[in-house]
Amino acid sequence: APPASGRWYPSVRVAEAHPLAVHAAQLDLPIEREQRCGEWFARVSLSNERRNLIFDFADRFPDLRGWQLASVGGMPTS
Repeated sequence: APPASGRWYPSVRVAEAHPLAVHAAQLDLPIEREQRCGEWFARVSLSNERRNLIFDFADRFPDLRGWQLASVGGMPTS
């Protein structure tokens, strides 16, 4: 079987009222509003230089799930 390849990348999406959205604004990170299924979300953009903030967010906001912080791509299908 070919070796698995892929990568992870920051993909921060939380409810607009979540404290992470406020924290991201305090860090002066770019935030976009996004509506899904009638609900508003804050989508936080992280540059490559600041992508490790994901780990700080995970520590600071333990209520978040992995899918709210990052996505993966390039994995082979089964």
